[in-house]
Amino acid sequence: MWFSASTKHFVGMNRFGKLEKIIDLGDRFILHHDYALDDDGNIVSLATDLTRSDHAVQDQAIKVNTSTGKVTKLVDFGEMFPDYKASTDHSGIDESDPAASGSWDWIHFNTIQLLPDGQYYIYMFDNDFGYAKTIARRP
Repeated sequence: MWFSASTKHFVGMNRFGKLEKIIDLGDRFILHHDYALDDDGNIVSLATDLTRSDHAVQDQAIKVNTSTGKVTKLVDFGEMFPDYKASTDHSGIDESDPAASGSWDWIHFNTIQLLPDGQYYIYMFDNDFGYAKTIARRP
């Protein structure tokens, strides 16, 4: 069983409650609050890329290999939806996270779900509307 222990750590726990593994995401990504396990036991998580020059937050999906700890970017939704991103205001997440001053929360993904047919389902909102989209087919 996997848990997020912080914005930078996942921990694996066995059925007896003992922590078996701690995975550090490193300096590039912090995780958002939602993630799921794929068929191979890897974690697919909503995330923020801390290296972005535009300060966009919560608009990435990453995969964490639970065997090796390797973190891979799956998709940058700013690249997937460039016109929508360009049309949004540079509103931040300051109200819920005062330390995030200057961040651009243009899409705010809230949920990721891996469907049995091999697709990812995501839900996003930007405080004005909800939107659901199948983003990719899993191999």
